[in-house]
Amino acid sequence: MNVLNWEKPRRVMSRRQYESISADGAPPGVYTPNMSDADAATWRAKKIGGSDPRVEIRVLKGSQAVIVVRPHRLRVSMNGPVELDDDGYEQLIQAIAEARHVIATGEVPYDADER
Repeated sequence: MNVLNWEKPRRVMSRRQYESISADGAPPGVYTPNMSDADAATWRAKKIGGSDPRVEIRVLKGSQAVIVVRPHRLRVSMNGPVELDDDGYEQLIQAIAEARHVIATGEVPYDADER
């Protein structure tokens, strides 16, 4: 069973509304999602980096967590405490494994490269 959700979430506010409250350009770890709470609570993934492929995972578990997965390292940013129960921890491990599989094989879900 896959944990990562590669589908692009639907916006809940217009681009203009989002830009008026967005934290873009703020210190690392600050993120303002423009998606429903239900979408934000899933393990959202997208492939980034062209010649240096990596996968970015975002999830809301108490606070926003952004995990950038590379073949042999992770970069994790959070804007507060992230709380994971045992199932959430297992999902985190699975999400990282799935992301590394995508990086290693290039096998991505149908829409991951359409972003």
